[in-house]
Amino acid sequence: MRRARPAALLLAGLIVAAGLTGCGRKVKSDADSEQAVAQAPGPAPTPPPATPRPTPSPTPPSSEPPPGVPSWPRPGSSQPVPVPPATVAGLPSTPSPVPAVPPSLSPQAPAPLTPAPPPDPTPPSPQPNPMPKDPTKGPEWPTAVNGKPMSEFIREAGDADPAIREMALRALPGFGPTAQKAAGKLILWHMDGSNEKDPGVRAAAFEAAGVLGFDTDTDTREAIRILFTAADKGVVGGSTRLHAIQTLAKFGAKAETAIGYLVGENMTRDPAYETRRSIANTLGWIGIHEHAGPSPRVLHCLTTVLIQDKSAAVRLEAYQSLVMLGPPYLPREAGAPLLKNIKNPAQIPKVDDKLVATYVAAIKRRLGPYKAEPGDKEKESPTGLVERDRQVEIFARLALMRLDPKEINDENMTGIAKYIVGRDTGPKLMALSALGFMGEGAARKLDDVCRGMLDDDATVASAAVSTLVAMGQAAKPAVPLIEKLPKEREGKEDEKKYFPSKEKEKEYWAKLSADAIKAIKEAKPRQ
Repeated sequence: MRRARPAALLLAGLIVAAGLTGCGRKVKSDADSEQAVAQAPGPAPTPPPATPRPTPSPTPPSSEPPPGVPSWPRPGSSQPVPVPPATVAGLPSTPSPVPAVPPSLSPQAPAPLTPAPPPDPTPPSPQPNPMPKDPTKGPEWPTAVNGKPMSEFIREAGDADPAIREMALRALPGFGPTAQKAAGKLILWHMDGSNEKDPGVRAAAFEAAGVLGFDTDTDTREAIRILFTAADKGVVGGSTRLHAIQTLAKFGAKAETAIGYLVGENMTRDPAYETRRSIANTLGWIGIHEHAGPSPRVLHCLTTVLIQDKSAAVRLEAYQSLVMLGPPYLPREAGAPLLKNIKNPAQIPKVDDKLVATYVAAIKRRLGPYKAEPGDKEKESPTGLVERDRQVEIFARLALMRLDPKEINDENMTGIAKYIVGRDTGPKLMALSALGFMGEGAARKLDDVCRGMLDDDATVASAAVSTLVAMGQAAKPAVPLIEKLPKEREGKEDEKKYFPSKEKEKEYWAKLSADAIKAIKEAKPRQ
């Protein structure tokens, strides 16, 4: 099982820089928009007792992309990405206003090396003890959370008060794999709407299932059935539907049976943009088969429906899923190895170029010049394109290049890099994120990335350094400029927002510069 892109791969949900209203909003756990069924009076029925199973627990959810997701550029491509020499000396600093610091970038790109934020006043989530008593065993999970043993939370999950049930279910993941075995049946019981009537409690059960998983395939299949039934039959615009969709993403390819529900018009036309955005995200996680590769049904839905959505947040999520999935393959022989097991280049699947052409054409229509039609409210587009949002345009171009290597051209590369120097922080960070995803393939825009290091905004400068590190050996021409970075950052007014003192500021940039140079010099060529 894999976790969904964190609110944050290829990336929670996804995560978006400043300028996309609501893209990074955290979903509430209550049922504010759900038309909940009234709970019957009296105590809640007690779920069947859970019996610990001897079966070893599966690997905890990972933040890695789904197995079989090809690396950039697509496998089987005979067109290497050229890496021309770059000139980085004497780049002028481009002043820019200081906008608000945006949220984190897409998980597909390297995380920006930003100064540490102030301490979070909220208590941390329970984490396993990194120092087990027995070195031959893995990390030890706590035996108590908030002073209570797991057995107490299991008992409270049957309380008549839904608030107590919800808090109990939210606490169980803190016990790790032990809770998976001891409380798996209980969590499954509360996921089912015929048992648990309170949508807030069901949402907590969904989240616990997504974190812990189940120790048998039978329970996993039943959980997925409950989830896509809740998604398909849930109240339009409701929170139960939303939580079900988000939890499906955490099951990865195991939830491919839910694809037919998620791509249906009943789902993709939901009036809640958060629901549609979650559909686009989840399709990116469940839409790849370990043998057949990316699902054409998913790719079709993303390119013909979701990238046309009126919400920029939904469109961006759809493009990020396209980048994550890559192109579809021609049918493979039944005995061919799983995608994750392919080591012989001769076994790399062949791309279905006919299908790719249809997806590319759909994206290019979004990147065509904007022409106002009679009755259009908007007479002009900020980008000059049908796609009005700059950050979405960036990922649209990245998706083009991900699907078809022939689109790795100057038009698309320049269409991304031009936003590194501009007024708004959001597009700057998104452009650096996209180029960082490409790694060595983005080296032809090395000069533009180096200009980002001289930006007045410290988050942009540190993101530019991360992008250079992602380029590996191709970023070696930029090493002299990185060496000068600590000196270049002196006197920047924006630094005062991030550092408590001049000494801390100098220390940060000196370490960032040294670490980046070391990583670039030690980088190995891409195979």
